[in-house]
Amino acid sequence: MNRYRGKELFPYLRHVAGRGTFVAAFRAGWEAVARRRGSPCAPPWMAFPPKEADVTVSASGVQAAIWGPLWPIHAGVPLPEPLSVPLATKNHDLGDRDLWRTEFEDIEDTFSLHRFGWVPVCLGRHGTIPLGMVLWQRVVQWIREVTPSQFPSAWETYSACERIVHWSQLYAWLRRAAGRGLPEEEAFVESLLLHGEYVLSHLEFYGEDDSSKTNNHLINNGRALYVLGAFLNVPRYLDTGRRLLADGMRRSFTQAGFLREGSSHYHILLVSRYLDVLEVARNIRDEAFVEELGPFLDRSMAAARFFLPEKEGVFPLIGDVSPDFDPEWTLRAVEDAARRLLGAGGGLYGNVASEGKGVTDRLRDGWCRYDDPNYRVYWHVQPGGAIPPYSHAHHDTGSFELSVERHPLLVDTGRVSYVADAAGLYGRSAAAHNGVLVDGREPFVSHWLNGGRFLMSDYGRTEVRTWWENASSRPAFVVEHQGFSRLRGIGKYRRRFLLDKDEIVLEDRYEGRGRHVLETFFHAAPSVGVAVEGNALSFREKGTRRNLELALDAGNLAGLSLMRGEWEGGRPMGWFSPRYGRNVPTTTVRFRHKAVFPFTNRFVLRLG
Repeated sequence: MNRYRGKELFPYLRHVAGRGTFVAAFRAGWEAVARRRGSPCAPPWMAFPPKEADVTVSASGVQAAIWGPLWPIHAGVPLPEPLSVPLATKNHDLGDRDLWRTEFEDIEDTFSLHRFGWVPVCLGRHGTIPLGMVLWQRVVQWIREVTPSQFPSAWETYSACERIVHWSQLYAWLRRAAGRGLPEEEAFVESLLLHGEYVLSHLEFYGEDDSSKTNNHLINNGRALYVLGAFLNVPRYLDTGRRLLADGMRRSFTQAGFLREGSSHYHILLVSRYLDVLEVARNIRDEAFVEELGPFLDRSMAAARFFLPEKEGVFPLIGDVSPDFDPEWTLRAVEDAARRLLGAGGGLYGNVASEGKGVTDRLRDGWCRYDDPNYRVYWHVQPGGAIPPYSHAHHDTGSFELSVERHPLLVDTGRVSYVADAAGLYGRSAAAHNGVLVDGREPFVSHWLNGGRFLMSDYGRTEVRTWWENASSRPAFVVEHQGFSRLRGIGKYRRRFLLDKDEIVLEDRYEGRGRHVLETFFHAAPSVGVAVEGNALSFREKGTRRNLELALDAGNLAGLSLMRGEWEGGRPMGWFSPRYGRNVPTTTVRFRHKAVFPFTNRFVLRLG
């Protein structure tokens, strides 16, 4: 039991016992856990089309033209030696004799190796025919050596789906580049058919409601089956993939086109999945599906531009960063695909002037941005506060990201891994964001962070309210919730952002009674220097003309800590994760107060 989960059990027991419902609550919680366990399965609404009798596809029947010229051919470029490919957290030599038997410390590296996501990365960076043939040899080797019974981690459904897409892309690129057939084509086609049947029988569906862990993997199941159906001309795969993708547009995205999972990077990644599908649908002349995809991609690309209102801006890393591809690669891939498929005006980068300065309110979808001539602020607000099991969000409600002159100053620190250790759990905590803890406790209870699924929804979830005051001039943004009220003596919490020309005033209001310990965190970007100047802190980014002064306008300060690349009580402090698997030192500022509730803390962020 980790340091977060162990602290949440007793408040929960006190909560249910105080309502006289302990036995009923425990029984209901146990039954809920039992219902949500189990293997991936098909959605109950999914009626499969009849299975084709003895489906056989030869290499001559492969429709390689479903993919366009994905990457240029770099003639005359020498083959990299040694050939090292990027996995989730490290590079790995493809010449390893026991390549497919390699077990990594982080399971995401094992997944990455078997998902072949390094194929588009290698070919996109320096694609030559010799390099393509080396990668093809590894595909053939994998087909010969990796069976479901001996390598179960390689055959989890998501990995099988990624192989389908990346293998078909490699095959199409090589056939176009080399202009001839490839070795072991029949074995390749046979393996793809095996993959298709495996995915069909292991769809990653775990339930319909928000308490299930059905997430974007079901979309990826649909993408793989649609690509495979087009590649091998198997209508059954095409039809199933089409319906799963259509369901994903409704289930996983808001009406405005935002991914519901609370992650800016995952939103971009999922848009790239649908762009893949649009390219295939156009090339096989699936006109009805192209027409269905069009409005959805218009909305989801518009949502993506919320994070990048101009090309020179910095993409905010809010929520999890996917181990599949790093953010820089994902952004470049989406921009290239969007311009190729949607036209020059359909690219990723928007124009901030088109929306004007001031408030860009997408709070119905969980997001908000404020643009001042001198700075920019991003907020993510998780409905209900708690992180749903399907989500890639963090405890960032009430937190914010701040940039000055398009340089990040205050940031979310990110999440370095999905491993359930101190570093992986810290990334989801409010302590890893520009937020607060009360008596060392999180503002909400979320499965996998500080609570289990037996913690009932009426305990773990709370109402989160947001509103704007005076949105036309000197606006104030307010976030209010009762997440801390599960703890004795604590009531409503409200954070108010007063946004002025050269300063932002943060007011934290705590309702309740008794004496409590408050921790308020501010995290600088790695390139920002932080210094104590009198009773204030100075944040300075080398590339800007402005610095940020952070002053505390409240009493009862019990301590001020500046931490950089440290570990405190088994918890990392002063680290930033720009991508999955990588941590770099940064400066974390922590204000510690001993306060009697009700209490108001006031911080002034002033541009110097």
